[in-house]
Amino acid sequence: NKLKIIGELNFENSFAHEMDGTAVENTGGNTLYFSPGMKINLSENVGMFLSIPTPISQNPKGIQHEVSFKTIFGVSINW
Repeated sequence: NKLKIIGELNFENSFAHEMDGTAVENTGGNTLYFSPGMKINLSENVGMFLSIPTPISQNPKGIQHEVSFKTIFGVSINW
């Protein structure tokens, strides 16, 4: 098994919602995340990964909840 420690920068942008051509208040904005994580190969064709994106900059439009962190987990299969 081979463990890799990883780090990423991720940017997420959401446009304001519109209703009948008018922007809806308190929607949209953007967030920049630093995402530390790890990947492990379980076999030649199977691996798993875990990442914990943590915001370093948040710019919500209007009154919205801010993100503390996210968790991303996955399995990859190659054939």
